[in-house]
Amino acid sequence: MASFSDDSEPIVSQYSVIKHPSVSMSDRTLLTTNSLPQNVIISSTPFDACLSLDLIKTDTEMIKILEHANKIRSTVINRDDTFAIFIILSLISPQTTLQNNFTVLTLNFPKVYESTVFQSTATSRLLLNTTLATLTISLREQIANDHTAIRSVLESYDKEAERKVEPLFTKEAYVHALFSVFSRSTDIPKGGERERIVVPFMDMLNHSPKSTVHHQYNASTHTVDIVSGSANIPTSTEVLLNYGAIPNQRLVLFYGFAIDGNSCDTADVYVPLSPAVPLYDEKARIMKDVYGWEEGPFRVDKSGNVPPALLGLLRLLPVENRKIIGECSSSGNNVSFISRENEEGGLKALEGALDGMSRAIKDNLEAVKSEFATEEERKEKDGFMYRCTKLYVESERDILCKCLIRVRLMINALK
Repeated sequence: MASFSDDSEPIVSQYSVIKHPSVSMSDRTLLTTNSLPQNVIISSTPFDACLSLDLIKTDTEMIKILEHANKIRSTVINRDDTFAIFIILSLISPQTTLQNNFTVLTLNFPKVYESTVFQSTATSRLLLNTTLATLTISLREQIANDHTAIRSVLESYDKEAERKVEPLFTKEAYVHALFSVFSRSTDIPKGGERERIVVPFMDMLNHSPKSTVHHQYNASTHTVDIVSGSANIPTSTEVLLNYGAIPNQRLVLFYGFAIDGNSCDTADVYVPLSPAVPLYDEKARIMKDVYGWEEGPFRVDKSGNVPPALLGLLRLLPVENRKIIGECSSSGNNVSFISRENEEGGLKALEGALDGMSRAIKDNLEAVKSEFATEEERKEKDGFMYRCTKLYVESERDILCKCLIRVRLMINALK
């Protein structure tokens, strides 16, 4: 993907090129100077100028450099691919002036990174009782643990190289590198597989779920192209890229913004299948065979419909008769209705859980609103990240309420 010079710095060989005359850059924004027709190439970036998140595994020179540290394979290389890139980024001084250095195109580009990971007290309080609260806490812990592990590797390397790591690899610098990649990387279908890469220039385009502008790998030119898609783009319009079907939960956590009325929003409902329940092995097998579910949350979409897998588990949980267990998946695609009593019991349990979740979120929103009432706190509360987080929280509660209504209708239909 990128070559390395003797001083271990990644070198980007070429820059992206704007290919269509109806598009120009204006204050780091891509604008149309004339109407842009359908299905034309807007810009093109050589694939060799992109940086792959798999680079640490494939570039033998970088591995050789980092193998100065004995712990490298156990602490870094075997970790999730995403974190490998930060070792590379941390080896480069953010103050570098090399014109073709990758950091100039990414880390030094003026951009404010937002995420629930950086939230203030007021904003963090909004997340109480939501799925995103758990994800945010987990990500904070993962960042701290990975920073500690990678720092120890870099310190070992720098000791041999007689360099000082402190100015290059503070926790703040690590988090900056982390979110540079989180908010800029994208999946590119290539050779029948998908590769996660950072594409210079493309990362400047903002997201719109309604845009038909998309990126694609061009095998004939070995480039990553931005294509206008199936809709004309009017004159003097910002060119917006469709990042994909991303819910606000992920947008707020990794990209630092949210979309009002996001049709991709979901809410997670946790119903555990404990090994302590009767006939656990049989029930676990049915859930895996029929629904492909083994563990984790059940995702409820904007419609509020009860996911079939969740309904199936509710039907299975109270059953203690092995014969009934053997018959309940006879419908093939779903766990079949067992009895009115069984159905009502499961739905009422779900009703109670949904009611509790939605009430807790509502109460928390009201508590935060009344608690942060001083002028200084009001400014903080009215901040961009606060509004985005509040948008996500209200969307999750709305989905839970819709699902609750549907569950109550299902209960009434049994009477």
